[in-house]
Amino acid sequence: MEEPSVSVAERWMDLVCRFNFVLYLALILEGLFLLLSVASAISGPQDHRTRTILLLNFVLLGIAMTVTVGLLYLCRRHRQ
Repeated sequence: MEEPSVSVAERWMDLVCRFNFVLYLALILEGLFLLLSVASAISGPQDHRTRTILLLNFVLLGIAMTVTVGLLYLCRRHRQ
């Protein structure tokens, strides 16, 4: 008898969900970096270059947090 084959996506989700505590840690760190970015944005006057870096930082943190939350959601659905 043949074993049922497990797809690469299934194995990848099993691996990611096995270490989902790392995703929670990443989400906490990303939230902390977001708070620090907000604090530096409201702390005082900035020139054009500083505002550009802050905007880039917000965009990158937003993307990272979206991916992390999405992976946590997929892990929750995968376990059900």
